Amino acid sequence: AIAVVGVSVAAWLLLRLELRDEVAGDLGQQVENLALYHDPTKLASPPAWVRPDVSTLFGVVEPNGSSRRPKFQSAPLPVSPSDVAVAIGDTEQTYRDVSVDKVHYMMVTQHSVRGDAVQLAADMTDQDNTLTHFAVLLIGADAVAIVVAAALGYGLTVAGLQPVHRVAAAAAHVAHTQDLRAAVPIARREPAEVASVAASVNHMLMALGTSREAQRQLVDDASHELATPLTSLRTNVDLLLRAERDPDRHLSDVDRQRLLT
Repeated sequence: AIAVVGVSVAAWLLLRLELRDEVAGDLGQQVENLALYHDPTKLASPPAWVRPDVSTLFGVVEPNGSSRRPKFQSAPLPVSPSDVAVAIGDTEQTYRDVSVDKVHYMMVTQHSVRGDAVQLAADMTDQDNTLTHFAVLLIGADAVAIVVAAALGYGLTVAGLQPVHRVAAAAAHVAHTQDLRAAVPIARREPAEVASVAASVNHMLMALGTSREAQRQLVDDASHELATPLTSLRTNVDLLLRAERDPDRHLSDVDRQRLLT
């Protein structure tokens, strides 16, 4: 998702840069012609190169900060300190975005041979609409791409974790049944990481089985070693009890003491 959004943002910014560069290039050529040969405020009508379907505004900035506009133009262009600096001659040319009657324009201010500054602004509505439509298209494409990527990623993750689930199920079976001989199966095409985990679990089960067998052997050995003395004790106690219950089986004091000892 991050990659898709990043590529889309880069594509949108690249298109915006291309559109702005195209407009800036046209403005630069026209404003240089005006700065050298024409005072736009003295034009009776817009020049022939002005498109009738695109609003283009003209202006002249004096070094004292005052501005003028052609008679055929109703709205003046805004003047900033940077425009005054161009008129004075401190700066040759500046570009900036302005808003006139709530319409977005790109404006260039160029120092002229007459000692003032010529302003030329181009309507950016078409470019803005193009960028908006492109952004909507990118958002839709990004949404589809992200959903597809998420579905593929989920499916691949589930498939990739199947061996891990199998190892977990085998370990749970051993914990439930206490059968340490139930080794985790390792398939021939098992991923190396999963095969390593399964082998480690099997080694652990073998170690636990060996430990349990050793404990069982210890208990058997202890039982065998204790069987003979316990039998002797039971025999002696049984003999003493019989002697107590049956007067005919009287034991001498020496035999009695020996048995007790």
